[in-house]
Amino acid sequence: STTTAPTSTASTSSEMNEISLADTKRVGREDTGYVNIPKDWIKNSETKVQYVSPDQYNAVVLYNFTKDKVELGSGETFGAELMANRTYAKFKNSKEVDQIKGVKAKFAGEEAFLLKVLFTDSKYYLCWFFQKGEKIYAIEAEGSEDMLNALRPVFEQTWSLEAKTPGQ
Repeated sequence: STTTAPTSTASTSSEMNEISLADTKRVGREDTGYVNIPKDWIKNSETKVQYVSPDQYNAVVLYNFTKDKVELGSGETFGAELMANRTYAKFKNSKEVDQIKGVKAKFAGEEAFLLKVLFTDSKYYLCWFFQKGEKIYAIEAEGSEDMLNALRPVFEQTWSLEAKTPGQ
């Protein structure tokens, strides 16, 4: 199975950047879910599910929120939208943020809220928030536009609570 995503490079504007599932490895934990990432990425944290590319520029982090750990303000309801809105608010007034956008998206078959951020240093950040059962899951990715465009369909198709890659 191969996913493709259009990317742009200095040489051509329509070159396809592909990441084959055969070139990925499964990472994650029972509490954060599992996702496939490029084989050459390395674990970057003892406590978090966080991996980085060999050049340290691209990264992915998996985490979750549970009702007992989230303080709700008056009128707030625990859910993926709340966590997306809180994260959006943190980024909104940052001097390092050039553009920010929140959209509804599908992620691993779930309704999700996706934050897309472009930083002033040209680095991109994507974060999906979605709820499954009593937990809200978040998948954060940051790095180059080309890498995130190539990884996005891999993340969207492979995230699950199963340790094995879906379809295998």
